[in-house]
Amino acid sequence: MKKDIDLIESLINRNEYFYKTGKIKKREYLINNFFLIDKIEDILSKNQREKISEFLSDEFSLPKFNLSISILKAVPN
Repeated sequence: MKKDIDLIESLINRNEYFYKTGKIKKREYLINNFFLIDKIEDILSKNQREKISEFLSDEFSLPKFNLSISILKAVPN
């Protein structure tokens, strides 16, 4: 569980970076944040236990960041 939360926290940090550098617009930034927060709530509530796939770990690669978000969205709720 801790590892999953750490991975999501990393995605939140990268989302912030891409927004601050202007690589993503405010709307996409907010959508990503709400989605990631929802994932953390699911994990913490223990109602939904899911294994979050390892994401590609190049810290500031926008395509890899978008891929990580897409992978999370593809996991069935």
